[in-house]
Amino acid sequence: MKVIFSCLLIAILDLESDSLRNHLTVLAESLYKARSMIYPLLNKTSKIGDTLHGLAEVVKKEHKKLLARKIIIEQRKEEQERQLLEKQQKSNEEAEQKRLAVEFENRKRNASKRKSKNVKGKKKKLYFKGSWENLTKQAVMELALNEQLREK
Repeated sequence: MKVIFSCLLIAILDLESDSLRNHLTVLAESLYKARSMIYPLLNKTSKIGDTLHGLAEVVKKEHKKLLARKIIIEQRKEEQERQLLEKQQKSNEEAEQKRLAVEFENRKRNASKRKSKNVKGKKKKLYFKGSWENLTKQAVMELALNEQLREK
């Protein structure tokens, strides 16, 4: 048995028994496990682990920033859609009001035209009431032409 670099080497040259060799192997494995629990090995990955731990924090922060940015973008988009919808509704209301105003004006004009036609018709009837018998064909045609010119 020799101790080299804090390792236990068991060189069994004299023992021929397999069972004793197996018992010693099991003992060596148990001692190795106990030593590794008491004095854990320094991992070379600890530096990488520290770096990765810092990296994980950075990734979490960036993820939170991205989520916040996404929420802001969605809110802006919803606001733009709402403003567009309001603008469309406003323009539809204005168009409806213009249409109603034009329709009202047309009705007024039509009513005034009907009144003026009724008045003109009454005047014509009164004017021609007594003289229809004395009019000639040519005079009637001239009166019709004059009437058409007035309407235009």
